[in-house]
Amino acid sequence: MEPNREGHLLTLKVMRLSQPQLVRSNPISYEPTDTLHDVLPALDPSASDLSLTELYKLPNSIGDTYMGQAFACFVSVHNDSNDIVTNVICKVELQSGSKRTTLSSDNTTLKLSPDQSVDQIVRHELSDIDTHVLVCSVMYTTDEGERKSIRKFFKFKVLKPVDIRPHCYTVKDCVFLEAVIENLTDSPITIQSVRLDPAESFDVMDCNVTPPRLCAAEDIPDPKHKSTSVFGNVSQLNSKSKRHYLYKLLPKPELDRMTARTTVAIGKIDVVWRSQLGGRGHIQTSQVLRKTPQYDDVHLEPIDIPTRVTMGQIFQVKAAVVNFGGRPQTLTIRHLTGKNPAFVLQDLQSVVLEQIPQHGELEVTLQFLALRPGCHRINNLTVQDSKATYTATFPEILVLRDEDVSK
Repeated sequence: MEPNREGHLLTLKVMRLSQPQLVRSNPISYEPTDTLHDVLPALDPSASDLSLTELYKLPNSIGDTYMGQAFACFVSVHNDSNDIVTNVICKVELQSGSKRTTLSSDNTTLKLSPDQSVDQIVRHELSDIDTHVLVCSVMYTTDEGERKSIRKFFKFKVLKPVDIRPHCYTVKDCVFLEAVIENLTDSPITIQSVRLDPAESFDVMDCNVTPPRLCAAEDIPDPKHKSTSVFGNVSQLNSKSKRHYLYKLLPKPELDRMTARTTVAIGKIDVVWRSQLGGRGHIQTSQVLRKTPQYDDVHLEPIDIPTRVTMGQIFQVKAAVVNFGGRPQTLTIRHLTGKNPAFVLQDLQSVVLEQIPQHGELEVTLQFLALRPGCHRINNLTVQDSKATYTATFPEILVLRDEDVSK
């Protein structure tokens, strides 16, 4: 037997499979009238006005590894001796913190003749930002029946490629999600797709594409018109640059108002990106959580309210009374007016409602009389039950005189 320097008949070699990088250079600036304009290209054909050349650079180490990328490596076990070894088993594992993932099962080779090798390629999508250790183990039996093993460790760090920061804004039943995406790598990347996978309670509308064009004759989308991204045809994101994406979420029609307004989880953000030479990366966030508004047990909000009315005339306001409490309630709507009010509620200043079930709602039509011209709000509108009083304020209404309306 002729063992190698480590006393083994076999040699274990591991090489990461990754795309080459473009060689960077310090560009030389010169004018077209300078001598270098004619001399430099002849001396160095790869010279360029840019910092990137046309030459490829093969990696000499594991290099930068980013979360969401597929880590691939080539594992080779070669017999350097003149003897035949048997029962060769090669096992590859990836360890991160307390988690251990087997990348290849026990590949058993009955025998390995001199100068013969057994090779394999293993792949794994990296999902953790942490220090990873690639553990490669080889066990074999010599011709003398001795059982030997080889074990090697390769440590590398997994970095965060993009930062995704969600911001939620709630407007009644509607939720707007702003996703700020920042490129944390040292080179430009191409954003292939950004998608919001909504939670079960919501439907999503992508606000990052142009709206569909409607046909001239009918109010339907034009099939020949395709929606395009508001960011243009090239979705390149430079290093340390940011981009803002916007999504609008609406509760599903079959969902009751109570559930729609108290649901915390709204969905997951999914990002697919490419490196300079096309290497794919994929990241999906955990459930994005929002801070839900705090509501009283009873909530009164307008559904249909006019923006302008005529002084001295009666107008209608449609509103919804929502019971967020834990019991059915019988309520009364009152309008508390002070001196010189702009509006007064008809029906003897109060409206008695029918019983509203728990987590239910009731639509009501209120009639008001406009008394003063100008832009005013309907203030001091209260909803009362036997235990508490809840106050609501409606948006501003422009009150016009008769002579202003006729102009």
